Amino acid sequence: MEAIGIDIGSLFIKVVVINEEGAVRAVDYRSHYGYPAKALKEVVRDLGLVDGCYLGLAGAGAHKIAQQMGVEPIDLVKAQVRSVLRRFPDTVNIIDIGGSSLSLIRLDLRGMVQGFNSNSLCAAGTGSFLDEQAQRLSISYEDMQSLPDIEQPPIIATRCTVFAKSDLVHRQQQGYGWQEMWAGLCVGMTNTVLQTLFQGRPIRDKTVLIGGVSQNPLVLKNLRDQYGKLVSSYPEAHLAGAEGAASCAKEFGIEKNVEWDVLEDYFTKVGVAQWHEPLELKKSHRPDFSVYRFYTDEAQNEVRIARPLDPGTIGVYIGIDIGSISTKMVLVDEDEQVVVDVYRKTSGDPIEAARHLFRAMQRVMEDTGVSFEVLACATTGSGRKLIGAVIGADIIVNEITAHVRGTVKTAPDVETIFEIGGQDSKFISLREGRAHDSNMNYICAAGTGSFIEEQARKLSYDVR
Repeated sequence: MEAIGIDIGSLFIKVVVINEEGAVRAVDYRSHYGYPAKALKEVVRDLGLVDGCYLGLAGAGAHKIAQQMGVEPIDLVKAQVRSVLRRFPDTVNIIDIGGSSLSLIRLDLRGMVQGFNSNSLCAAGTGSFLDEQAQRLSISYEDMQSLPDIEQPPIIATRCTVFAKSDLVHRQQQGYGWQEMWAGLCVGMTNTVLQTLFQGRPIRDKTVLIGGVSQNPLVLKNLRDQYGKLVSSYPEAHLAGAEGAASCAKEFGIEKNVEWDVLEDYFTKVGVAQWHEPLELKKSHRPDFSVYRFYTDEAQNEVRIARPLDPGTIGVYIGIDIGSISTKMVLVDEDEQVVVDVYRKTSGDPIEAARHLFRAMQRVMEDTGVSFEVLACATTGSGRKLIGAVIGADIIVNEITAHVRGTVKTAPDVETIFEIGGQDSKFISLREGRAHDSNMNYICAAGTGSFIEEQARKLSYDVR
């Protein structure tokens, strides 16, 4: 019985068919353009796949299709490791550069997975980045395979597509040809991969390159120029996930009489590829922002007084969040109820911003006749250590902990927190009121308040 391995990536679908003797009978590698089931049906027709087989599904888009076909998807990392170790048993690092992902798999001496890390949402260092630049330079995949060796290509920024496009324009004006610019892009791309995955640490162990970009000879050459024989690849490296999935299916006996026709009908109803269920605000509600009094003072502090304040002394706890874009202060009483909060822009000077917050608090006391007795003070945010030291904070807290503690106080049953700040965005998953998992953006400002403000300025629109 044949074993069929299918790796459904975000851009491409890869298929490997292994016959009963364990040899590869057929392979297929094609873009699915957002319709993986339709592309898979075309592969079934072109390769003449039969219904009875060992079937292994892996990759970003495997879950939905596996669900329709009644099989459990195979972990992509496990499949890739199996394919690589079959050829290079002494492998320690596996670099996978795909269409929209970039990852590093670290193995121990027994070939077991020891660690894994990947890129953020930014496409720098992935095949999509190179594809976009190739389209800009009118370079085909065939052209990439027959480029001359360029000893000193021009330096081109590859950390961001925007920067790369700007550099390409400048290099064109300086007289460089497309071959030289492509070589410069591949050099920069290689360095971005190494920096993203190894963060400045040198490669010291056997490393294998897989994924679609393994078929780019210049990227592989650049890696070998830096690390010599420590870096290897193989002609079928872009099919590693599919080959490993087929091998796993055969070993684990994942036998299936496949009904291939159900796929296209199902995904025609669903529409364009959906790897995950859509996000819906089923358990969220818009909060009430109304307060007793709100005003903006002459220093542009946005001050909110939560309730009427009677003259006298109120014991308060102070929390200050010093962000890269804005600085916030909240005063809560001994019952942990908010008394006053103040918001202002940091403007690149966290110490001066903190001064303005305390001046605003002083103004509230003068206007209301209240005297705030500070019982304790905590700082969080990117400037928490600096301001914490300046004001003598009792505790300095990381942002994840502070977000969870504050949100659980307001909504005890919260399961997910999305925090969208001026310079970064965070996702926090909670279990029983405690942080279980978190992720955030890295260098790119897309999805942050800064992005909104920049676009607003271009449209002469005040975000307030």
